[in-house]
Amino acid sequence: MFWAERDRVRNGYESRAVAHHEGRADSLQRSDPTRGPGRSASSEGIPVAFSMPSDADSVDPPSVITTEDPAHTYFHNSDPVALAGAANLGEGGPEEVVQVQQFYRQVLEFVDDVAWAEDPVGPLGNHWRGIGNGQSTNYLINIADMLQRLAGNVSPGVGRTIVQRIRSVLRPVDDHGYEEALAELEVGSVLALRMTPVLLEPLVPSDWRPSHGNQPMSPDYGVRMPEGLVTIEVTVWHWEAYAAWQRMSNMISTTLSARMRKRDVVRNIRVELPIGSPQDLVSTLWSHEFCDMVCDSESGQITTTPDAAERPIRATWRPMLHFADDSNIDWDAVDANGGLPFPSGPSIGHAFGYSVNPCFNDDDRAAAFESLRKSIDRKKRQHDPASPHFLALASTAPKISTGSGEFTDTWDLLGLMIEKRMWANPRYAWLSGVLHHRPNRMALKSDTIYTLEYNPNPNARVPAPPTFVKAIAGDGEFHFMWQRPRRRSTNRQA
Repeated sequence: MFWAERDRVRNGYESRAVAHHEGRADSLQRSDPTRGPGRSASSEGIPVAFSMPSDADSVDPPSVITTEDPAHTYFHNSDPVALAGAANLGEGGPEEVVQVQQFYRQVLEFVDDVAWAEDPVGPLGNHWRGIGNGQSTNYLINIADMLQRLAGNVSPGVGRTIVQRIRSVLRPVDDHGYEEALAELEVGSVLALRMTPVLLEPLVPSDWRPSHGNQPMSPDYGVRMPEGLVTIEVTVWHWEAYAAWQRMSNMISTTLSARMRKRDVVRNIRVELPIGSPQDLVSTLWSHEFCDMVCDSESGQITTTPDAAERPIRATWRPMLHFADDSNIDWDAVDANGGLPFPSGPSIGHAFGYSVNPCFNDDDRAAAFESLRKSIDRKKRQHDPASPHFLALASTAPKISTGSGEFTDTWDLLGLMIEKRMWANPRYAWLSGVLHHRPNRMALKSDTIYTLEYNPNPNARVPAPPTFVKAIAGDGEFHFMWQRPRRRSTNRQA
């Protein structure tokens, strides 16, 4: 339990009552994915049929599906007019929604999983159910557009890999598996905007079949430039320390909100939580004892003692002011109470404010880079030493909370560290560069959806050819006439 008296210590925390807390207590808000070349504003890019050439033993025979009246109203059977209106699609929006609905039916038939539409799972299933309203509709349109572009511009004979990746998006093992599968498809789609055709698994011989045994190792994609083959591997970086911080932050926010609501006590609570904080200390911040302390005193503060945590965890609280309307706001009282937030207006049932802000320092920055470096190192084996090779880097956290109400783009935070610390290291001469993948999956059709930011290694053993550099940097495009690209074959003579 906690003690409210000044300078008493319990469970690693020192608690004291205070008159008020200086500084803002802005609530931590969900950040949008990074913005970044975009989807056409026209609905004409969505085909009514989805087809892909496949190897003989690539796809299982289709199962028999019995069609029944849908038990739920999800994206595929919702009113197109209503969906288009909520998503602000404008004129022609309902027609676009109809085309996308039909497209998903074709995709589900193609991967032999028609049943998913009535019982969707995973992150895509959440949007299929419409949890984000109009944003979910935009999300699904953008994913459909991405799949259409990739399917129309990949090399023939790779239906098996397309099926596998789509199935992993529909039924992922976990959220990380979903991000990996989706990022692979998205990167391929962006490549197809600038260079075609796109080869999937370009180092796998053309005559290889699953019946031959283990699939030969290969990067995810390849593009054949006039100067030769360029390969691209997609990897999703997951920084577990930050993911753990997010989980603890969410637990503090959700549990505190529920418990304070039951007590019907209005407060502003701010938590300063360093990355890497011990779970047992953090769990105290959503305990009943802490809630009782907040209820017993209008203002107060607790801080971990130096022997309990190397980096202090601090929680402060103060009254939640409320004003009848905007014209009656007492700004002097707001300033004296520590600033925003506060509610105004009638019919405020219950007001509770909280923020969980990270304490992000140079050590955290170094730890993030070390985690990223290890993720890159694990991909070294999946390349041809004779070909230019790139890593397309995605992140499970497109933005990182680095301060009170402050979010920093992941690649803005770490991109310069790659340039300064990796490219100068001969150990990474095998890598021609990295492509920073920046998705904005819920963007409106007029906004940009994806981008691949070019970060070349000036000391690469095999640098990227000029044609590829021009295309990937957005200064031009390169497209072969459509034909089956030459692929490695086990029967080819040296």
